[in-house]
Parts: sequence; C-alpha cells; structure tokens
Amino acid sequence: MSLVLALLLAACGGAPPASSAPSGTADAVGDGTVAQAHFGEGTPGTLAFTIAAVHGGQTATDAPPWHADGGDWTFVDAKTADGVAFVLGWHETGRFDLGGSTMVMQEAVLAAPTPADGAGLATALGAALHAPVPAGDPGTSPGRLEATAVVLAEHAARSDGGSFSGTGTWDASKWTFERGGHASEIFVNVSVADQRGEFSEKDAVYNADLVADIAAVLRDGAPPDAAGQ
Repeated sequence: MSLVLALLLAACGGAPPASSAPSGTADAVGDGTVAQAHFGEGTPGTLAFTIAAVHGGQTATDAPPWHADGGDWTFVDAKTADGVAFVLGWHETGRFDLGGSTMVMQEAVLAAPTPADGAGLATALGAALHAPVPAGDPGTSPGRLEATAVVLAEHAARSDGGSFSGTGTWDASKWTFERGGHASEIFVNVSVADQRGEFSEKDAVYNADLVADIAAVLRDGAPPDAAGQ
C-alpha cells in the first residue's frame, strides 16, 4: 500500500477488512485511491445542499455575513432543500507533495446568517445523521464554528454511492471541529461548478456532538470554544 493511499484511508476512517468492498460504483484510478469509499452495511447519513453564490478573494470575519473582501478565502452561500441558509468558508494552509500525489490542508468555517437558520441547520443535520437536537435558547446573533480540513480528492467525480475518484468537478474533504474538550468530524463535499454540495457522515460516534455544537453556536450564539461552560 502506498503512503498516499494509507494516509487517505486513515483520513477516511481506516482500511477496510479484506472481505469488504466499496459500496460506491466509482472505479479506482491512478494509484487505486478512492476517497470516502463506504465499507460494510448501511448507508451514511447525507444532507445535500445547493450553492447560491460563491465569494472568492475573501477574509474571514467574526459576524454575518462572515467574510469581507481581501484575502485568500473562498466562501459559499448555501441552502438545504428546505431553504435553510448557511455559510461555508475555507482557505488553504498547506500543500504537501507525497511522492507524486498532493495532500491539501485547509482552515474552514461553518456559520449561519441568523439564529433561525442555525436552528434549521441543526434540525436538518440531526435528521440526516439520526442525532438528537438539544433544547436551547436561540440567541440574538449566531456564532460560527471553525474547523481544520483535509482535502481527500480534488476535481474528482462522485459515484452514485458517494465515493470520489477520477476526474470531475467535486472537491471532497473531511472537516474536524473541536469544542468543549471533544472533536467531531464530517465529510464536506462541494462542486462549485455544479452549484451543489453535501454533508456526509464520517462516523456515527461524532454525530451527537456535532449536532449539539451546531445548535449551541449557530442557533444559541454560545462561544465556539465552549469557554465558561
């Protein structure tokens, strides 16, 4: 197994058992890497969204709309099928050559325009990930969650089963959020060209904390680092 493949499999949750096969339909290409290949039984929870606008050359800010001109960030205005608005932003922090392949690291942001949108996103993700949405007190201003991200595939094709390989319009990444002494992870996959994207379950163990953090920060306006809680 190549170093690149080992790292990508680790980022996706580890190598599969020898008897397992990907549930996705994408063929392996190049060095044989398939990003976000799904192994075993069950279908990971997924929340699809559309992209309404793309803002390049931005810098991250601490209040809605969460970005301003100047910088190297990309932000997108997105909506779920139910019309819940939210904001995704990212910029590259490192690009590493691993024997002919590249690993890209990013700093990323998940935010909402209003507390009502934050509540809607927590509800939508909770339903998709089969995770409870904690009760809370919506604030007067939403907060934002920061993440570190690793790009698992750039300009790749998405299979019907949700894996990525070959050449296409998708960038597939894994986002890691840290808050209150715990970490939660989710796949965030975006096709700017097709104006669509998706949140896809990384591992069920992260779902409850992720949904709780989105509710607390994007809905209730709690501190993103859970200070004082």
